[in-house]
Amino acid sequence: MDFMREILASAVFAVLAALFLRMIIVSIHSAVLRRHSPNENVLAHVAAKRTETGEGEFVKNGVRPGKTVYYLSFVTESGEELSFDVLKSEYDAVCEGDTGYLIYSANKFFSFEKDMLLKESDINEKTAG
Repeated sequence: MDFMREILASAVFAVLAALFLRMIIVSIHSAVLRRHSPNENVLAHVAAKRTETGEGEFVKNGVRPGKTVYYLSFVTESGEELSFDVLKSEYDAVCEGDTGYLIYSANKFFSFEKDMLLKESDINEKTAG
């Protein structure tokens, strides 16, 4: 019976070590991608805002119980759709349809600067013409 416990303990340790190692590799890979991706500064409008709140006892899709994640989705003047998780203050500062300059790199959001003189229709005219 002790032999089975040792095997089970070893298996659990191996699985946890593998998961931890995978987390480290994914984090390093993401950091390298961000470091080697140039910052983009593009004209875009806020297409959608959404939130995701963690519920229950377990982590679901990376969202912990009781934690809210804020997302902004943008459409650039070239028609590309981008979505980022952002801070609550950045989420609260914009409304759907706001137009301005989106600064990002790979999958990392840096800022969105509203341009009060531009409208969503201005971007649509640029893509159509």
